[in-house]
Amino acid sequence: MDIRAIRKSLNLSMRQFAEELGVSKMFVYYIETGKRGVSIDTALRIQKFLKNKGIDVKLEDLYKERAEKFLFAKKGRYKDKLNV
Repeated sequence: MDIRAIRKSLNLSMRQFAEELGVSKMFVYYIETGKRGVSIDTALRIQKFLKNKGIDVKLEDLYKERAEKFLFAKKGRYKDKLNV
């Protein structure tokens, strides 16, 4: 998932995107350059924001490292949000 390409397609600066997500501009930079991953909370915020903009992304595309644990969990805080 190329967050930078999506952000640019929405004509948003890093600052604007960061403000929409409630994170710092530097954090957006780190995500876009692959220097940091996102937490499940941040992945859900990105997914919700993009959905409101008409862009449907899968959570696992945003949160690859641990998505499988959440998608196949029998119990958990995010089960209802993941449609498991």
